[in-house]
Amino acid sequence: MKSILKKVAGVVLVAGFVFGMFGCANGTTDSIIKTVETPEFSVESSAVINGTEVTISCSTEGAKIYYTTDGSEPTASSKEYTTAITVTTAVTIKAIAVKEGMNDSAVASASYNVIAQAPEVTPDTMVKITGCSTGDFYISNTELTYAKWYKVYQWAVKNGYIFQDLGSEGHRGKNGAAPSANSKQPVNRVSWRDAVVWCNAASEMEGLTPVYEYEGSVLKEAENYESRGSNTANKTNVNAGDGKAEKATVRADANGYRLPTEAEWEYAAKGGADYTYSGSDNIDDVAWYKGNSKGTSHDVGTKDANGYGLYDMSGNLSEWCQKIWDLQRGLRGGNFFSSENSLNNCGVSQTYSDFPYERSNNYGFRVCRNAN
Repeated sequence: MKSILKKVAGVVLVAGFVFGMFGCANGTTDSIIKTVETPEFSVESSAVINGTEVTISCSTEGAKIYYTTDGSEPTASSKEYTTAITVTTAVTIKAIAVKEGMNDSAVASASYNVIAQAPEVTPDTMVKITGCSTGDFYISNTELTYAKWYKVYQWAVKNGYIFQDLGSEGHRGKNGAAPSANSKQPVNRVSWRDAVVWCNAASEMEGLTPVYEYEGSVLKEAENYESRGSNTANKTNVNAGDGKAEKATVRADANGYRLPTEAEWEYAAKGGADYTYSGSDNIDDVAWYKGNSKGTSHDVGTKDANGYGLYDMSGNLSEWCQKIWDLQRGLRGGNFFSSENSLNNCGVSQTYSDFPYERSNNYGFRVCRNAN
């Protein structure tokens, strides 16, 4: 009998232990309290323009957000977030997310300094440069925009001008397409031949005297070479040095548009100072280059100007110049794909060249005019 009782007691004890074990396990599972996800700011800590709006969100459904702007730790008694926060002065915003039945989130924090908004840049504006050893001149404050190129191009082809290329709205643009609304992308995929012919067309369109002449007449054709251009209507095949553009003469007395000489370009790029880049020794201040461009061109005038109010003379697009290098033509300024130490880097003194029929998604130009 005692033996039977011991066995029964043993079974009870084992059953009780097993039940208790599983009951405890279930109890532990049920007692785990989840934590609300940490809030996120729409703008990371940075220097922002006065009036920037910052929103705060939380991925935990139904959670409420509370925040402070005085540096103190937020609690459920702090101000509840309901609408975007407008940053008008230096501030640190701290936030937590709260939901009944859950642990409060970790504290999220973001700090902002306010900077003045950069003035609106009007592209393709001519700036007078004085003091150059070759004489005073005007030069565009930006690389030629695709919008300006397209406007003149449309007029030109109706008035006897022939181009090698249609041009493109920045690195990712479609050849010859109508420009996007409010776009400030520079024109690219244009050859040196196209650039000088466009200068003549722009001059004639605006009632100025064209600069480039071929055999005593206004130069109006940029020939192709081995189908290098995007204008399928131009079937010419003219090698470097044999093109009408290369053989054209420059009218020194003309008041129309032209490409800058290398001396003019470099003088303008220095902006009255002896910086490595156009306007700064810090390349990130003034140039879109391989280290910050994300592999594409950018709207003109979105980096700092140099001392003469000129933009992008370092980086964004390499710019055609009048300089003749045997069969090639000069390029200056580097581009969005240039590294700091490459042969075609963004330094104001760096020079390189390419054939006058070549086109690239990182080649563009800016125009110049005589000041007399």
